[in-house]
Amino acid sequence: MENAAGLLCREADRVLTGWQEALSKVTQDMSSGLPPGASVFWRDSQGICRRGGARLPFCPAAPRSDEPAPALFAKAEELEFRQGNASRAAAGYRLLAGASDARVRAGALMGLARCLRKQGKLEEALGTYAVLSTLGETPVAGSPAELLARGERIRLFQAAGNESARAREEDLLGVILDASRYAIDGSTFDFYRQLLPAASSWKASSFARAAALQASWTDLATTSEPASGRRVWPGRADLTSAP
Repeated sequence: MENAAGLLCREADRVLTGWQEALSKVTQDMSSGLPPGASVFWRDSQGICRRGGARLPFCPAAPRSDEPAPALFAKAEELEFRQGNASRAAAGYRLLAGASDARVRAGALMGLARCLRKQGKLEEALGTYAVLSTLGETPVAGSPAELLARGERIRLFQAAGNESARAREEDLLGVILDASRYAIDGSTFDFYRQLLPAASSWKASSFARAAALQASWTDLATTSEPASGRRVWPGRADLTSAP
């Protein structure tokens, strides 16, 4: 029994040493040097900040989000929500939509589209969401800008009864999710996947790996680093992360 345990420990040490060597070779593109099919995530005190290797349907935790200070939108939101003046609020959002900071533009475009919807200007709202979609991964309301924009366009087309336009938008959203274009957590992935008429094309093994890592992430993020600097998840040798 002791010999078997010793062999197991040595084998685990050998495998983990191999992983450490592989991670040390990961280059700036965050893919080179990783074994085929491996996924790697970097985290800091604010959440996941980088990812590399094989992309999973979702990240084990919410990625770091650097959205602008809410105070920037306070005046426009006061007009929109407290005074119920969507027209004046829209004017305020339009001014902010010209900011040089993409994060401010994203928040302003979202607010502008919302006000246009309240005024019944659905075509203008659709166009505003189209502009918002060009901001890609820029964070807005907890989601990448393109995801939020595509989702809202689907809802507007559905409300208008425009089935062909809705189907085209659903196809675009499906491509984004299937390609794991943006780093999002599981709840965000599920939220947008539910807008699609069919299940994502991700293989069951990819979902299983993502779910397994998500289940272990809390322990990884909250427990003290062992003296060896290594952790092992039984039965999950295909999952790894690096601080």
